[in-house]
Amino acid sequence: MSVSLTNYINTPAAVKALRDALQETLTFGHIQSGLRHHITDEAIDEALTRLVGKKSASPLSVNFANDTAAKVLGFNNIHEVNDRVGRMKTANVLPFDIKPGGRLPLKQVVYLTSSCCENAENVSQYYMEANNLDFSNTFEGDGYVFYPLSEDESSYIAEDNILVGTASDKLNVMTGYSVLIDNKKFIALAHEVHYEEGNEFLPPRPQALALHKEEALALQAMSENLGGFIAYSDDPEYDDEDEGLGHYLTLLCIPFYEVAQRVNDFEEWSVYLRLLDADGSDAASRKVIEKMRQGKTNADLWLNASSESINALKDSYLPTLLD
Repeated sequence: MSVSLTNYINTPAAVKALRDALQETLTFGHIQSGLRHHITDEAIDEALTRLVGKKSASPLSVNFANDTAAKVLGFNNIHEVNDRVGRMKTANVLPFDIKPGGRLPLKQVVYLTSSCCENAENVSQYYMEANNLDFSNTFEGDGYVFYPLSEDESSYIAEDNILVGTASDKLNVMTGYSVLIDNKKFIALAHEVHYEEGNEFLPPRPQALALHKEEALALQAMSENLGGFIAYSDDPEYDDEDEGLGHYLTLLCIPFYEVAQRVNDFEEWSVYLRLLDADGSDAASRKVIEKMRQGKTNADLWLNASSESINALKDSYLPTLLD
């Protein structure tokens, strides 16, 4: 797979440079000549003559070059290009400071990777380079494919679900997401609260909203000690009114550099999160990871146990590991 131009051209200056390059190097005469090799129809000559008169050697008009550039980039017209570039220009710059332990409107988040760790295709390689953000390229087929995380950053995400903290067994999060906020990269642990009318296993929407608020507060309480914050909205992330179902979403956003200071890989990260106290204290997390590295315990013991069992292990088994 070859690298698309849209991986590089995602700013007003870059779009203008492409437009100018097309305008300087192409003329209607070039287009007319190229078409003659493939379409032997006098109507082609007639149409181009009506369009440019006898000035077939003149450069493309600005409007024609603009729309040609848009087509090259996969858009219908220059207005669509400008709309996307404009949104990307402002999407990652916050109009306020966000502190550890704080709360960010969910709409401020730009996804880098999906729940299954795939490129969300919201930013380009050009954008990452222009903002001095790390990324990686992998060779696939006949070209390099852009990925918005570095190899080191990629080692901390996985298509998985884990429990966070030992206060309850409700805070289940998806671990494949990463996001861009204020031109900084974060792991985004995604917690969903689902609802469906008439489903005995799921609450209706009003009760789901109350649970969503409660569990968002629990994640926010942990976030400050992790150097992160939550991204939150009272509105459903998905809602099907006809079927009476949907879900709410909270993201626990933690800077990649904070994760790298605590763990070496995704397995350690999973254990670290599972053993957090309700306020985000991580004494038990750090102790268990140290013993994992020494081969004195394993991740499964902690990841597959209930919170009640883990708290018992923290009181009884964990101290024996320190001897």
